[in-house]
Amino acid sequence: MKSYAMEILHRGKKSDIRKAKAYGLNAYLKHVYTIGDHVFLDIAFQNKTNLPYDIDELRFKIEDKKITKATNVQSLEIKPEWQLYQQASFKNEYHNIYVFKKVTFPDNKILNVELSEKQ
Repeated sequence: MKSYAMEILHRGKKSDIRKAKAYGLNAYLKHVYTIGDHVFLDIAFQNKTNLPYDIDELRFKIEDKKITKATNVQSLEIKPEWQLYQQASFKNEYHNIYVFKKVTFPDNKILNVELSEKQ
């Protein structure tokens, strides 16, 4: 897995698949690859603030796309099977590869990545 992850990390720059911004932190989903029964997610974070970002946890959830007031929220947390780097904090940039077992979910669900900071 490490050799596949390093190959993904060193591939050329392409446009990002998905971006998100909040509180001076930018998140990028750079690539999604499948090899056999595994899904590789190439995720990067960029810290625009002057303070280092201490990572508390990074969570991956499969959730409903739209939530109406009267419905129950069904959320399923999935854990990565393997990750390239074990890093507790970062100052400017953080780039990592996460590997999951093959997961399928219907069109009305999304994969949500949630990064939280130590308080």
